Amino acid sequence: MKWVWVFVALIVVGCGGNETTAPSPTPGGPAPAPTPRAATLIGLAFDRPSLTGGQTATATVRLTSAAPDGGLAVSLSSSAGLLTAPASVTVPAGQASADASISTSITPTDTTVTLTATAGGVIQTAKIDVWAQGVLDKFEEIFGNKYLYEKVFWQMQGTLRSPATSLTIIEPKSSSPAVLEPSGLMQIGPNSSQQRLELIAKPVADDTPVTISATSGGVTKTVEFVVTAPPAVRVISEPGDYVGLGKTQVQSNPGGLLGASGRALCGGRSLFFTVPAPGGGEWTFALGLPAGNTIHEGEYASLVGPTSDTSRPYFLVAINGRTCSVGTGRVVVDRVDYETTPSGRIHRFRGVFESRCENGAGLRAEISINDPQPPRQFADRCS
Repeated sequence: MKWVWVFVALIVVGCGGNETTAPSPTPGGPAPAPTPRAATLIGLAFDRPSLTGGQTATATVRLTSAAPDGGLAVSLSSSAGLLTAPASVTVPAGQASADASISTSITPTDTTVTLTATAGGVIQTAKIDVWAQGVLDKFEEIFGNKYLYEKVFWQMQGTLRSPATSLTIIEPKSSSPAVLEPSGLMQIGPNSSQQRLELIAKPVADDTPVTISATSGGVTKTVEFVVTAPPAVRVISEPGDYVGLGKTQVQSNPGGLLGASGRALCGGRSLFFTVPAPGGGEWTFALGLPAGNTIHEGEYASLVGPTSDTSRPYFLVAINGRTCSVGTGRVVVDRVDYETTPSGRIHRFRGVFESRCENGAGLRAEISINDPQPPRQFADRCS
């Protein structure tokens, strides 16, 4: 029966010849301890998510288990020269982690840097934000304008919390560059704390919200704008009209219309506009309602000229001081936006004033005005 033992031996060899197993126990003795798995790199982390250029941070490498005799060397490398790490850090024998001191250089722009750790073919990475030294404190349109339009030089100003110790470069960004675009970078030199930036508004068919943002020193500031169509006032006067002298005139010069004064008086009970005429002089338009009313979008018809009777609505159309002795009118308000502060400012008005004098001749004024001037003091006498 020798062939039976040979067959069994072949089965044993075939089933277990390549399997790694723990040593067989010594007859009558305890099983030997399994061979420990070698320590490998499992993690890399900074002690903070960000820091200002010139400061130092601590990076910690971690192993799956204690380092062997003689320790375990972990190589380190940085993705940018402004972050300097030692070439390697050694995890001491019997320890599962080690710290490395990381230094940074002053940087003109906020930068995210990646630190890479390598040991035994295993790679771990960690990122840290290195901020420019100039910490952004304010970012604003210099006159506080919210409504912007093309062909006017709008300016923003960035202000640092303290004078920069090195060149600080700030890159403003637009949520809609096709509508409103920063002209370039703001570069604030050493010992300076402010820099202005030009904004370029593009043509739009209707009001378009845009956000301009800037980040420096780990601080982000945003400003909300509305880009709108340029202001314009067109006066169309019929033949025989004493007020407009039968002419059609257009004031569409944004620079000239910057001097336009649009005011909401008595909590919005009345509106008053003065517009520089293109050839000199001034156009005046006004609409008033009885006490307890506020002017909103809509049509106001059967109006009479200024009157002491405060229970009646009134209107006024005057061209270079000329107005109807006796007249009637109609005002259609398509859009009116009031400022929420007590200045009585109108941010945006779009509408039509129509007047007809006693001789039957009429005038139509089509008005689209933004009032981007800073708030001014204006008498608000309400009866």
